[in-house]
Amino acid sequence: MSTTGIPACEAVAKVLDDTRGLPAYLAGSAVAACVYGKPHAYTDVDLFVPNQIPYAATIQRLLCSGYVIEDDKFAKGWTRQLKFGIGKWHTNSMKLIDTATGTEVNVIYKLVDGHQTTKLSQVLESFDFGLLAVGHESETGRFHDMRTYFFGPGADDGRPLPLLPYREDHLRLGYMSSHVMQRTPGRYARYAATYGYDLSLVKPVLVEGYANYASYKGNRSKPEDLALGRIAEALGQHIEYDEFDELLAFEEALPKADSIDQILASLE
Repeated sequence: MSTTGIPACEAVAKVLDDTRGLPAYLAGSAVAACVYGKPHAYTDVDLFVPNQIPYAATIQRLLCSGYVIEDDKFAKGWTRQLKFGIGKWHTNSMKLIDTATGTEVNVIYKLVDGHQTTKLSQVLESFDFGLLAVGHESETGRFHDMRTYFFGPGADDGRPLPLLPYREDHLRLGYMSSHVMQRTPGRYARYAATYGYDLSLVKPVLVEGYANYASYKGNRSKPEDLALGRIAEALGQHIEYDEFDELLAFEEALPKADSIDQILASLE
């Protein structure tokens, strides 16, 4: 699946050329699509930046290179950020479209465990699926493959990989924010069903983690916690039984839901 239809490697090369010299890290589904020979297994090109200055500089460079901000929502956000700076959000992002190719580019400044990601390695460590442990430095154009670092010799031969260690340790125990709990199943379905990756080593950890999350929330007293527990239980069952259509439909409905009750209703 792709927003443009152009092969991922072409999209990655174009974005790297347009951002060369900037301190940014190109990683995510587009890079993985190149590495695994799945030219259309991506939706956008993700650029991660270490702080607010390269965030603004990268966006402005792209705007001067023929890109346009995706829609009015992001345009208003860009105007607000220029005037008042970036708030204390965990993640800030700006979506742009390359008018030459139609490629969607997402510029992202995020904090991980409260600190900035100032190296490509820190960006990759924050991802979920092991297959994503690859990326480029925009500043130099260099490509880095950390799969053998995380999983040992042979991990770069295309074999199925589990979750990255940091995320696996947390997910297995059910340690997730409500945001991660709701978003991860849709990502799992896209990578497994839409993109065609073998996530057989990821699935059992997710099933166990969602059961643990549901059990913990189910023993709380607040109505919101109980509802989150039911959401996690339903999502875990969809994962266990490979019900990808349901997971993708849930992901699509999330932005339209205004409350936990509406999110829960979308699963029933």
